[in-house]
Amino acid sequence: MFEIDTIIDVLANNAAVIVGSFVGAIFVGHVAYEGSRRNRAADAATKFRDALAGVILNLEHNPSLPSAQIANIDHDQILAAIQQFRRFVPWYRRC
Repeated sequence: MFEIDTIIDVLANNAAVIVGSFVGAIFVGHVAYEGSRRNRAADAATKFRDALAGVILNLEHNPSLPSAQIANIDHDQILAAIQQFRRFVPWYRRC
């Protein structure tokens, strides 16, 4: 087996390499997480935008219907889009 003095010497002599490896691994993990988070946020934003665009287009195509009635037609779709997008809006920007 290894002696404790040998292990301590190896760790002390290679401290920069060990710390650099940990910092590099943390950086790569952070970049990978942020990339996937941005993709999820972009998908949620697209779904949110499409849901609201559908309501606005219905307003445009049905000017005789009240806007509240048109919004109630797409209510479930809008709520689903809001719930998906809400996670990506910081708490201090929420109304």
